[in-house]
Amino acid sequence: MFACVNCERTLRKQLATMHEVDHTMMNAGGLSGVHRFFDEAKMEGLYATTFAVGPRGGAIVPVGNAITLECWLPYKDGSGITLPFLPMPLSGREVVHDIGRKKAVARWELEACESGRCRCTARPTGWRLTRPIVRALLGISDHALNDCGRLLPGALPGWALAWDTLTFMAGAYFNPEFVLPKREESRAVRAQRARSRSVGWKHTHPEHARRRR
Repeated sequence: MFACVNCERTLRKQLATMHEVDHTMMNAGGLSGVHRFFDEAKMEGLYATTFAVGPRGGAIVPVGNAITLECWLPYKDGSGITLPFLPMPLSGREVVHDIGRKKAVARWELEACESGRCRCTARPTGWRLTRPIVRALLGISDHALNDCGRLLPGALPGWALAWDTLTFMAGAYFNPEFVLPKREESRAVRAQRARSRSVGWKHTHPEHARRRR
């Protein structure tokens, strides 16, 4: 019998009350490039009696690559959005480990982060997901994320890749119809962005154009 240590609710009862997202929980990550994280074994693991509780009362969920996030489990808001879990805003108290830039993480890297012997120092804040978190959730390399990151749901503007948490989790991670963009699509979008930046630079900085004459 698996029960959440937060409310002592059993896993079976929780699934019964969330019938509208059963297919989401069991099929998350089943499509191209996304690992199947929320299978039955993981669900049981999340509801094990050893489940840790964070300082804000949320569940401490391991998402991979030595990254743990404090989450609402489950998450449901007034607009009707229901998700099996959703990371809370990043508080800046915990280090977000930046390993796994390749698809396969070396065991020694993982052990170094888990034991605190790593050089990871990032403590991001805000209700967003950073590159290491999204790499861990999708199970992809940093190179692949660099290719398709701007096309993922919830991509935020700015030079540093980051994603709105709710939009990404609902539109990509827990969306059974989500498929990672193909490399050709990503390259076309990146080329368009490069052309737009080039036009904007000439328009915004006429002095540079005059110097080149």
